[in-house]
Amino acid sequence: MPDQTDPAFEFARCAEQSALRIWLHWEESRQMLLRLRLKALDEDIKGARQGLTRVTDAPDWNALHGLPAQILAAQVERNAAHARDFGSLYVEMASALMEHLRESTEAWQDYQRKVMVEGGGYAPFAESAREMFDNVGRLMAVPTAGAKAPARPAGASRS
Repeated sequence: MPDQTDPAFEFARCAEQSALRIWLHWEESRQMLLRLRLKALDEDIKGARQGLTRVTDAPDWNALHGLPAQILAAQVERNAAHARDFGSLYVEMASALMEHLRESTEAWQDYQRKVMVEGGGYAPFAESAREMFDNVGRLMAVPTAGAKAPARPAGASRS
């Protein structure tokens, strides 16, 4: 078994753990999306059945006249609710992935600092990586009503 202070071994282990955690997040997210899709399908079927019942039970032209618009409006409302659910789930998934990447980067950075203190030859991960994750996190933040865009640092360029 390799020495656990061996930087190559630690790098390989961290990379494998990170890949497995990302895969696990992906599968859990996929499961949540499938559950949400099943819920949407169930509600669509229920809505279609209700619409069919209302059309079947319509006694005359006057009762039937407004039903298609009402049925369509109910379907649009259901679809809008599901779209909001899907959107919030995608934001949650992306935020969890970014948090995992940040934690993995910081753990590897801490390990590299430890190696440097012990006299190893690896340089710590650049601070620019931490800035990169902060910037991506700010971009992914869900805007709220009345929120202002984050101010750019004085030296930041537009790219």
